[in-house]
Amino acid sequence: MRKYKVATQLTSYIWADSPEDAAKFHDERIRRGELSLDKDAKTETRFSRALGVKFIEAPEDISCTRNPVDKPRPRDWLEIAQDGMSLVALVTKTSKRRVYYMEALTKSERSIDRDKWSSWAKNHQIHPSYEHKLPPFIIHECIRVHEEKGLIGATGGTPDSSVILEVLEKYGYEPDDYELRNGYWAENYIDRELTRHIMELTSSSEGAAAGGGEAVASSDPWDISLGDELPTLDDFQQSEKAQ
Repeated sequence: MRKYKVATQLTSYIWADSPEDAAKFHDERIRRGELSLDKDAKTETRFSRALGVKFIEAPEDISCTRNPVDKPRPRDWLEIAQDGMSLVALVTKTSKRRVYYMEALTKSERSIDRDKWSSWAKNHQIHPSYEHKLPPFIIHECIRVHEEKGLIGATGGTPDSSVILEVLEKYGYEPDDYELRNGYWAENYIDRELTRHIMELTSSSEGAAAGGGEAVASSDPWDISLGDELPTLDDFQQSEKAQ
């Protein structure tokens, strides 16, 4: 990571008899709320080589400006449309030369040359990790584990934080210090989806009881049909040649 000097300033242009008068009037405008950081501040960022200064570390991708096609990072993921089916590939790690990804269906890891990755990824829908959207298969697994443990069902239930975090950790989702202080988005994301799923289950059960019939299982929006495997690098190269 590089070091940057960041300065945020409130700047105004003032006619005055002295620099002291200008500074005092500027301070008065800030005190009265006529100038504020929210409305009027300008931030400047410069690369810094300063020594003896304590730098604080910014959360990765907080600006949401990284292009995941050119600069992939772990937890980016692809939705690949193939033969009418939705396939998912989750980036697990990267090196200078290769991008490693996991198939959602088989949980097997593959890799692809970085140059090939750029050509491949731009043809599909890619979700950068900073988008704060989890791959559907992780949501589906959390629901399944909760059901297997008897934590949720047709009569209700409550999302279990330890189960959620265990599933997230399995796929490399771990909160950094910033997320621990401000709330872990991935845990909150799954909690909302589980709550929605529980409400659907209880609603379906109550509807069946009122109608005197059996409950009809609602379709699971995360139960995506997956093909046998994601396209391999060989498939990609053959497709390129065919074009």
